[in-house]
Parts: sequence; C-alpha cells; structure tokens
Amino acid sequence: MIKTSENQILFMGNALLDISAKCDQKLLDKYKLKVDDNCEAEDWQLPIFDKLLLMPNAITTPGGSAQNSARIAQQILTKQTGPESVYFVGSVGNDKTGKILESSVRSSKVRTLYHYHPTLPTGVSAGMVTSETNRTLMANIGASAQMPTEFLDSSLVKKALNKSVVYFVESYFVTHSPILVLSLAKISEQLNKNLFLSLSANYVVTNHFEELMHLMPYTDAVFANSSEAQTFYTHLTGNKIADMYTIATSIAKLDKCKQTNHFWTDIKRCVFITRGSESVIVAKYFANNEIIVKEYSVPKIDVIGDTIGAGDAFVGGIVAHLVTGHNIDDSVHFGIQIASKVCQQRGCVLVDNDF
Repeated sequence: MIKTSENQILFMGNALLDISAKCDQKLLDKYKLKVDDNCEAEDWQLPIFDKLLLMPNAITTPGGSAQNSARIAQQILTKQTGPESVYFVGSVGNDKTGKILESSVRSSKVRTLYHYHPTLPTGVSAGMVTSETNRTLMANIGASAQMPTEFLDSSLVKKALNKSVVYFVESYFVTHSPILVLSLAKISEQLNKNLFLSLSANYVVTNHFEELMHLMPYTDAVFANSSEAQTFYTHLTGNKIADMYTIATSIAKLDKCKQTNHFWTDIKRCVFITRGSESVIVAKYFANNEIIVKEYSVPKIDVIGDTIGAGDAFVGGIVAHLVTGHNIDDSVHFGIQIASKVCQQRGCVLVDNDF
C-alpha cells in the first residue's frame, strides 16, 4: 500500500468539450463516417459539430479521454483523499468555450493546469450514437494540439509532477505532441513515478507506431481495447492474430528502462485489454520474467445510456483504486464496476457516489 501523502494523480491529454447526440446512419453517410470509428475531423467535416449541437437530444460535458478519466478518478477519490487529488494538464483556447470547460472540470474537484492558446479555439469532440452499443467519435482538437513542451517546466506543473505518484497520458496526445509526451516519460523516470499509457485508437497506433514504441520503455501500464491491441501487435510483429493472451503477453514483455515500485514491487509492466461486454484481459510481467495473463468477467448489463466514455471510466476507476492501496485484481473489478455505471448515463458521467 502506498503512503496517503502519495495519492495524487496527474492526467495529460486533449482538453475537449464533449457533445453526445443520438443520430441516424444518414448523418454518418453524409460526412463519410463509419459506425464505431474514431477519427479527427477534416475541414470539410467541421459543420457536423454545429448540427449536433442543434439536435434536441444533444448533451455537452467535459471531454477528452484523459480528462474524462481524471474526472471519474477525482469523483471516486474526493471522499477518501479530498478535492484536487487529481491534476489535469492540457491546452485550451482563450475563449468562451475554454472558460465553460474549465469551470465544469473544476466543479468536479479536478485541479486544472491549462495552457491557454492565444488564437486557436478550444477543442470539441462529438459522440454520435446510432444504437445502444454503436457510437462514432470525431474530434476537432483545436488548441489541444498546441501545448508547448516548456509548459512542463512551469511552476504549477512541476509541483504537480513532484506530488503525483502516477502520470497517465492518452496516445491521442502523441499524434500532435510526441516530443512533449516523451519529455513526460523521461520525467517519470527521473522522479521515479509510474507512467500509464492508453493506446487510444487504431489510427493512432497505425500512424504513430514509432512514437509509441519510443514511449514503451518508460511505461508501467498500458491500456487498450482489443482492436487497438491487435493493431499494435500487427505493427510489432507483422502478423495478424486474435489471441488476446499472446497479444497482451507481447506488449507486456517489451523492453523497459525503469522499474517503479509505487504500486507493485515485483512487476515490470501490466497490460489491460478491454473487450466491450467480454472479459477484460490483464497481463502481468514480473521482475523474474514470468508472465501471468488473467481474465476478469464483465457482468451483463442493459445499456440505458451509451458506451461513450466506458473505457475512460474503466481507467479512472482502476487508477483511483490503485492509489488508495488496492491490489491489481481488486482494482480491475472496481474499474469494470465503474465502467458499467457510466453505461447507464449519456456521455462519460458517473452519478452514483456509493462506490
């Protein structure tokens, strides 16, 4: 169990305003979007955000993968470790949307450490729900893509880096700021902090595999869904397989340049692979080079809301549980529970505080 004075978490990623709206296939076809796809908007697709905002069923919440996880983690931790146990580092525009976003995130007790871009707008992400289990995500990340590397040297961020026991970064951020993320990874080594990385999306893995491989030696945990993990394995080995045990093992056994002992003293790396309603696969790579892969069942639930943010909630639940002294098994079960609760709401929202 870690010390109670070492329970802060720092998340870094795209600071976005999320739009969730139910729509039909015609809208996706008009903007050449695929069901369950995940992409960044091209210029000609930007009008879709205004269309979604005008829909009567549209809702807006703070968004961005890591920022979602930060809000969920803080909501869980507030009762145990108090407000502002979680930091979020990102970049927003110096605009009305950015102010709305910051106010909303701070209302969830997260300590925002935003860089304010003078000209670019605050980013927006849209979740288009076409059925109970199908959703398409598209983002216009705007100012999120323009956080300078030297922002990590600012006094408030340096203080947060020193106080946090784990840094979590989404790979979406790698697509536009690979040098900055690598700088964070090197800081994690220098300060003996845990570095957790999510693979985020297939297009991220495909287009930025080399940059992700530069980060892997520093990672203490890797999060992915089954599709992302398969894509990563294919780029790693040149082979396509469906065996999640082999895939999880291969990712877990990638070379490391550091050993962090805050959560576990005998494990080099953990790999967490979610598979929707199927069991979660977790690979533990031990210091003696042994690998143990285990499945964790996912209870069947009726999706009342949508599955947007379920993966982010899973991460938030796991990390919050780890920093309060729980083991990996308990933390995975807790993460599954939190993700299930989020599926009962629209967007990445956790209502029930009875954890």
